[in-house]
Amino acid sequence: VDERTGAVTTTGTPPVRRASHAAVHLGGGRVLVTGGYSYGENAPFGVSNTAEIWDAATGQFRALSARMLVRRVGHSMTLLPDGRVLIAGGLASTAASSYALAEIYDPRTETFSVVPSPDDRQRGFGPSVQLADGSVLLLGGESHTDLHDTVLRFRPDGTGVETLGRLLRARTLVQGVASRDGRVFLFGGETARPEAPAAITDAAESWTQQGGATPIASLPQPRVGHTLTRLRDGRILIVGGESPGGALLGTALLYE
Repeated sequence: VDERTGAVTTTGTPPVRRASHAAVHLGGGRVLVTGGYSYGENAPFGVSNTAEIWDAATGQFRALSARMLVRRVGHSMTLLPDGRVLIAGGLASTAASSYALAEIYDPRTETFSVVPSPDDRQRGFGPSVQLADGSVLLLGGESHTDLHDTVLRFRPDGTGVETLGRLLRARTLVQGVASRDGRVFLFGGETARPEAPAAITDAAESWTQQGGATPIASLPQPRVGHTLTRLRDGRILIVGGESPGGALLGTALLYE
């Protein structure tokens, strides 16, 4: 998409067809794409560990010879200050015999390495938020059997991860966004409730390393699968999503 004209053009042919994958800009017009549900590569349970790079200079994709160490879907990727990429969370196939919560991609060597973690439970579809110091928070998410309420922090140099605290409630299928003062905001998503294993919620909260979780104003209606974008003036734009009844929401909200 050309943001100057709004024109949409096709570019390249990805070597693997994917869904629920992750992508991150590496700089220099290159984009790393990893994992997700794939088609045509006979991956166990359809979950891929392949990776490829799209190059703006050529408009083409190039498959990497190295693969992620864990097959992942619903994971996140974050560019670290030193140019490497943190690949965090995601669900592996239920048949996976081993699982690492996170790994690092090094664009200089085009290789992947595991990040040591005290909590290697599967954790997919939870938000990752990068703070001003380059560290990355992983909040909530889900496994194949339950939802998570813990907040993990990956150090900016990618050397490890620590557990910092808990959210007010377990949450998944939700984005997070950080304010300039370091607060992280979560709106809606799916949350565990006594009356249901997982239910779409209207609840919202903020989280800080110093003060932990704090309730904030709820959404006008429950929604999941929406996007959050912090605007230049500090407000947060909430767009779209799905209602508990399955209807796609055509409304947008501003949080101040």
